[in-house]
Amino acid sequence: MNQDLQQLRQLDEGIDRVCEAFGPDTDFEPNKPPPLGRPRFEAFLNSGLAVICGPKSNNLVGVCFHSAEAFDLFIHDNPLLQKTFVVKRINYRLLFFRSTDFLPGPSNDDEIEIFDPKTRIPVYLPSVDREFKEGQSVVQRLSFWTIKWPNKMFLRFRIELSETLYGPPTISAGKDRRQLNELFWAHLMCDLYGIVWDPFAEKLWWLSECKQHTVLITDQIARAHLHRLVEGVLSPQQMSVLQSTLRDKALQRTIDRIKMIAIKQMPAARDPVTAFIEEKIEWCHGTSITSSELFAEYQKHSHSPARPSSKREFEVKTALIIKQLFAISKSNSVIRDGKAKRGFYNLGFKSPSSKATEGTLGTFGTHDENKIVPLSFGSCR
Repeated sequence: MNQDLQQLRQLDEGIDRVCEAFGPDTDFEPNKPPPLGRPRFEAFLNSGLAVICGPKSNNLVGVCFHSAEAFDLFIHDNPLLQKTFVVKRINYRLLFFRSTDFLPGPSNDDEIEIFDPKTRIPVYLPSVDREFKEGQSVVQRLSFWTIKWPNKMFLRFRIELSETLYGPPTISAGKDRRQLNELFWAHLMCDLYGIVWDPFAEKLWWLSECKQHTVLITDQIARAHLHRLVEGVLSPQQMSVLQSTLRDKALQRTIDRIKMIAIKQMPAARDPVTAFIEEKIEWCHGTSITSSELFAEYQKHSHSPARPSSKREFEVKTALIIKQLFAISKSNSVIRDGKAKRGFYNLGFKSPSSKATEGTLGTFGTHDENKIVPLSFGSCR
């Protein structure tokens, strides 16, 4: 912090409190530049403090709310920001936090605006901000993605991030023609909708609003939602040079790339057979389960469309999964009614009071496979 501010902090308690709230890694400027030949100290004292957001102030983000109602709703949805530094004016509110990861560019969504990092933002006016002397919070530091943003803003932020990592939404396809950047759209779809690919059942899973994974029956449904996303993100002018490249074959290439990305994100619990075994089976010394008993229990509880179509397919899967989860191999000598059966030793069914593993996919209810509601958005360009 420069020498001028150090002196001012001793003269003005309001300036001292604001400097304390923002911390030493903040780029402060006078609200108004000093007249030619006059010292910066005088400009600070007369006009107050402004901050420069962005990298210069250690990833400081400034958010302006154009109404008290918009601010109150945002704070209600984001309790982690209830203690961060806020400037209250008659017609607007200014909220500040430091991002530990993503730093957005300027964005405006009706009543919420994120400032350009180069903008000078007044945070202390000597004539009106004396209340900063007492009890003002400090600038909080948190991940940008833990904040709940309005849908349109959130979509723009994910687009901005995807462009930084994977390039622009469209790439050249020859003279006056463009085509989809498959890597950009595949990652954007996965990020927005929590898509995962189940290679066992050859199904795509889609994270619904209730945080449960719902099956996408066919690639056709996935292509339809990709097409809708493209139309929502790109401008009419961008769409006009894309029409010939938005046929099913081109869209399918992006869906295929999604499968390559999403399989890396998918825990084994999302496979319905794995979910059943994790939730219903436990290690139990001296007991045994036959493959037929496992299959009968599975049929009672699983209504997933992705479940195995035959007992034989189920047995093959359970042998692999139980080997991975419990290090127990299938035996051909589990005795039932005096006869040797296929099954597993040292495994048993969990008691009804046993609690299912938290976070596993709820595959034991029915799914409305066509009711997939993506984020609500309009054109974002």
